[in-house]
Amino acid sequence: MSGGRGLRVAAIGEEYVKRVALRYTFIIPFVPLVGFPLLEHAMNKLPLSVRLAGIIALLVVAASAAYLWWRQLPGRMEDGCNLHERRCSAAVPGGGRVMLGIEPRPLGYGRPWKLSVTLEEVAAEKVEVDFAGLDAPTSYNRAVLAPVEAGRFQGEATLPMCVFEPIDWQATVLLGTGGQRQSVPFVFNADPAARPKSAPRLELAMPAGGGSSMLRGTEGPFGAEQLRGYTTVLFFGYTATPPGCPQPLAVIDGALAKLSADERTKVRAVMVAIDTAGDAPERLQPQLQARYQNYRVATGAGADLAGTARLYGAALVPRTPGADGKPRIDHAAIYYLLDRDGRFVEQVTSQDPAQLAARLREALARP
Repeated sequence: MSGGRGLRVAAIGEEYVKRVALRYTFIIPFVPLVGFPLLEHAMNKLPLSVRLAGIIALLVVAASAAYLWWRQLPGRMEDGCNLHERRCSAAVPGGGRVMLGIEPRPLGYGRPWKLSVTLEEVAAEKVEVDFAGLDAPTSYNRAVLAPVEAGRFQGEATLPMCVFEPIDWQATVLLGTGGQRQSVPFVFNADPAARPKSAPRLELAMPAGGGSSMLRGTEGPFGAEQLRGYTTVLFFGYTATPPGCPQPLAVIDGALAKLSADERTKVRAVMVAIDTAGDAPERLQPQLQARYQNYRVATGAGADLAGTARLYGAALVPRTPGADGKPRIDHAAIYYLLDRDGRFVEQVTSQDPAQLAARLREALARP
């Protein structure tokens, strides 16, 4: 083959490859709709400029989809930062940074925390901070922050946990704008000196919803019927908790003491006993009623307790019993307020009796 003829064949082959590649690049996305033969014939009739415009349009759509997916990814916290020691920042997908601060430091369970969030080169209409355990299930706990000036939000939160083994935590800053929400996670360990080992996660705990469950009380099945007609404060706990854990009975006693005698008659306090052996309703309820007549105690089998906990966004994690034989159960001292029909209204994480009393008064005032 002569050199000139070889060059012409090569040029023709190159042009053919270009045309075929261009044609099939545009056809492939539509194969499920029509198929090759018909589209191939139709595409041959389209000018090259039209086919190029189609390819560009497809690339724009693909890039837009990739950008929207990327925007839903969680932000990345700066390496080596410890929320027990200082404020930490994290990059936001799509640009900008979020600065999270929690005080007082070091962070401790059961104490009220002051939360501050500062936004840099990113805007949000609503800012929340969600707290969740990474090593073990934990109860739903989310604080809504209030704007104090442009780009700055503040609020309060409490982590009223009784936890028997150190765990990693994730404080997720949620930025809401319109119907969109971005998640920016900050990971820390309960031990100020420990470096967290867990990776951030996207899944967050489900909020409380309330509802009926298969529990039993001193007089048989215990459910919505036993709550009807009262504003109820419900909590999960057991009496053998160690001194370092929150003491919900003391908080509720203090809150009830701040109500008037008439208000107290309209409130029912329900303890869901998670130590079924040590806190049998028949034994514990008379003891509690000596302090306040409207105390009730309910409990159930393991599956029933777990089902009830899910209804309220709570988590119960049994651990190996201590050397003294007493049970050790990870749980949160969160108070769930129910209306007079037994429907869930809100949850209270504060361990301040005055705050719980104020929320009970608000619930009593609702029609």
